[in-house]
Amino acid sequence: MYPPRVADPKSLVIASLAIYLLLLQPVTYCLWKHGKRGLLGWMALHSLCVIRIVGNAVQLNAYNNHSTGGVATLILQSVGLSPLILGAVGILHEARRSRDPTLNRKFEWILVIQYHLTVIAAMVLVIIGIVKLQDGASVGNVLMKVGMGVVLACWAILAVWTLLSFRSSQEYAAGGPPADGTKLLHGVAAALPLIALREIFAAGSSYGPSSSFTSSLAVKICLSVVPEMLSIIVLSVAGIRTRGIANKFQRTTK
Repeated sequence: MYPPRVADPKSLVIASLAIYLLLLQPVTYCLWKHGKRGLLGWMALHSLCVIRIVGNAVQLNAYNNHSTGGVATLILQSVGLSPLILGAVGILHEARRSRDPTLNRKFEWILVIQYHLTVIAAMVLVIIGIVKLQDGASVGNVLMKVGMGVVLACWAILAVWTLLSFRSSQEYAAGGPPADGTKLLHGVAAALPLIALREIFAAGSSYGPSSSFTSSLAVKICLSVVPEMLSIIVLSVAGIRTRGIANKFQRTTK
């Protein structure tokens, strides 16, 4: 009896392209239904799906032309980490605002903006590191490691932030925006372990790019591709379940 055959890289790219085209549909629906209050999170997830579609299309074209795809492919593969974690924190922000009417919005926005800037700065370091490595500069490896270290730290902050957000009070109603906010919060909490797997694999790839473990296609599928897709699905399900949250906010503010 022969062991199951792992899909070749080109088949993985084709499958990923098709799946992200499908995932784009519910994410776009959530972006539309959640309105401006959910813009941060759903726009980031929407951007992630678009980046993955473009990245897989570029990579597929490279396979067909028997080339590596160059720096553009590497950057598109790495930059997706930023929208994933920013999407989660954006949905967390929407959940917190929905659950707690007494939330200090100005302070909350300061925290969210600082978080976004930190994640973006980390990904800029990763991108610069990729470019430097392609030019043969050893400093590129250092920049990638620092950038991925910051991303992992941002995930830890997101995890703590999510746990602290579960604190409830008597003001939370059983229905309306607070109830929908709780559903979104559960979605973020469920996606956190999946995002962690994705981030840890990316960090491992930057710290040990030549190791047989991180370069294994099967490991990449199990620890990178699938967790990222599942995290988008989990968040999309939470978004679809709370698709009427924008209308509920309008009714409660009138």
